[in-house]
Amino acid sequence: MYSIIFKFISYPNTPPKILLLKINEKKINCYVGVSKECKHRYNAKQIISELVLKFSAKGGGNPTFGTSVIIGQKTSVVLNYIKEMAKA
Repeated sequence: MYSIIFKFISYPNTPPKILLLKINEKKINCYVGVSKECKHRYNAKQIISELVLKFSAKGGGNPTFGTSVIIGQKTSVVLNYIKEMAKA
């Protein structure tokens, strides 16, 4: 069984970054989209790179869209980590 979490992560004066997680009991498929207009420090490729390092995940992408597969982590931990990165 899968569950899907769709989140907008946005802060004042920045376009939203979109996070979509598709979760089953063993893995989290993470899809990150960041607008070209976003002036934030992180782009989608950088967010995925950080997730790969932090959670020993696999993934990649380009500045506007990236994907990753994370195994053995709680969804809340992954979401909180991404939210903290978005604040930086």
